[in-house]
Amino acid sequence: MTSILSRVSVKFQVGLLGLLGIVGLLAAVAVFFQGMEKFAEQQARLDLAADQQFQALRLDAALLDARRAEKDFLIRREDRYVERHGKIIDNASGMIGALATSLARTDAALAEKLREIGAGLDTYRQRFAAVVESQRHLGYKETEGLEGNLRAAVHAVETRLKEYEQAELAVLMLMMRRHEKDFMLRLTPKYIEDIAQRKVAFTALMAETDSIPPATKQEITGLLNSYQDAFNAFAATRLQLVEQVEALSSAYAAIDPLIEQVFAGIAAGYESTQQTLAAEHAEAEKLLWIMIASILAALSLLAIWLALSISRPLVGMAGALNALAGGQTEVAIPAQDRGDEIGAIGRAVKRIEQNAIDRALAEKQAEEENRLRLEAEKKRVMAQLADQFEQNVGSIVRVVSSAANELEAAAQTLNSSLEETTAQADTVAAAATEASTNVETVATACEELAASVREIGQQVAQSSQVADRAVGTANQTQVTAEGLVAATQKIGEVVQLINEIAEQTNLLALNATIEAARAGEAGKGFAVVASEVKNLASQTAKATEDITLQIGEVQDGTQRTVGAIRDIAAVIGESREIASAIASAVEEQDAATQEISRNVMQASAGTQEVTSAIVQVSQAASEGGSAAGQVLSSAQELSQSSVRLRSEMDNFLAQVRAA
Repeated sequence: MTSILSRVSVKFQVGLLGLLGIVGLLAAVAVFFQGMEKFAEQQARLDLAADQQFQALRLDAALLDARRAEKDFLIRREDRYVERHGKIIDNASGMIGALATSLARTDAALAEKLREIGAGLDTYRQRFAAVVESQRHLGYKETEGLEGNLRAAVHAVETRLKEYEQAELAVLMLMMRRHEKDFMLRLTPKYIEDIAQRKVAFTALMAETDSIPPATKQEITGLLNSYQDAFNAFAATRLQLVEQVEALSSAYAAIDPLIEQVFAGIAAGYESTQQTLAAEHAEAEKLLWIMIASILAALSLLAIWLALSISRPLVGMAGALNALAGGQTEVAIPAQDRGDEIGAIGRAVKRIEQNAIDRALAEKQAEEENRLRLEAEKKRVMAQLADQFEQNVGSIVRVVSSAANELEAAAQTLNSSLEETTAQADTVAAAATEASTNVETVATACEELAASVREIGQQVAQSSQVADRAVGTANQTQVTAEGLVAATQKIGEVVQLINEIAEQTNLLALNATIEAARAGEAGKGFAVVASEVKNLASQTAKATEDITLQIGEVQDGTQRTVGAIRDIAAVIGESREIASAIASAVEEQDAATQEISRNVMQASAGTQEVTSAIVQVSQAASEGGSAAGQVLSSAQELSQSSVRLRSEMDNFLAQVRAA
């Protein structure tokens, strides 16, 4: 490969390196975009899984709302809960369809289970409709439906019976009413048979009674038959309603495990998709870094190899040129056989070597000719030089002697000045050292101040974070307290319902007491029972009043708590704003402290430079003093040498003339 690249230009070699770098970069970009494409696909799957999980949560909330509407209808018996239940079920059915369509793309098994939930929800809807129909047949209020018919029938019997003072018949009638109320409370079928038995006893006793006309007996018997028929119809429908409510609960219980399975599967799918996304992202990132590292390593090795292939012959040619410049003529010149610019430089250096050899031969021949000519000229000139030398150098020797004396005096003056300069430089160096120490102390204090300011900034930032968490907690507490207000309102409604039942029980107990009083001795035991029922009803009413008062106090306290929480959240918000303002001021103080520290460090560096310069001045003054001493000594020697020079000059001239 080296021989191939040596035949092309250096520009091509460098361009090849850049081209390989671009190709590597494009490969890395391709890998990056491929990874991003896979990441986008997984992100789309994750978004789909998140949407499925959100739809599942909405479906769960809708089903819970449906169950609450069901319970509200069974307790309050109002059509608005039926309408609400129907809307919720319709909405839930739409959610099931949309979620099943979405799950069909990712998990067919879960989609099939969701369709089973939809079928079960249709069954639940039908059974709830049956419950509503039975409840409407029974009547939403005590004056409506079968219960209204039962009430009208028993009131008709009691009205006719009151016209005749028959205590035993009245007791039997009250016993039938008791069985009726027991059935309504306990929903036990045995009370139906008990009423039938009481009716037979009532009919037999009325047949033996002579104070009631036969026509009236026949009328009362018809009214009693209507009462029994109304009760039987009411009891059958009420028992049917119990079975329907149980069937309704069973229908929802049948789909509840499927709902849990679907929700668990959706959650598991979301978790799995999230883990797959993280794993693929990490794998793509790892592959990208490996490729970048491989490309950089390959380019680095290629660049080093290319640099060596260029630098080595250039270093060799630089050595050859230095050798040629030093006068050598036999030098080894590398890379002459290369086809690139380096080979051209090698061949040019070879030509320079040959030119140097030719020039050296020519100069040697010219030097020999000049030597012969100069020998002849030398003898002629030497005589002239001796005369001229004697004339010129004699005056110079005299001038040198005079200058030596003057130089000796000046050297003495210079030596005194330099000694004084050295003393002053030592004083300035001591002052500069002290100033440098003071500046370094200030720099250290500034660094400590900057550290303190940064610590304050961190504390303020932590305070702001704590305030944020406190605001979040206060908001959550406020939501909880508002939920408590709503719960206490619902409890108040239930307490009101209990109070109404207690009032009705109290009225029934009062009626029973009156009837027992009419019955005389035979009704004393029943009067005691009615009195106890009345007392229990009164205690229940009183307890409900106490509960109502306590709920009112709880609601008031909860409202005050909500207000206090709002005030606390506002105060915490203000403290968070103040903490933010403090954090901004601390950041500005930190910046100012850093600027002061930087200026002090520059001043410290400046004083250190002054100290160094003074030390150098002191050293220079000392060196100057030494030099002045040497000059003085040299001037004295020069004065002595001028005398010897005169003597030697005379001897030299004598020898030149003799040559």
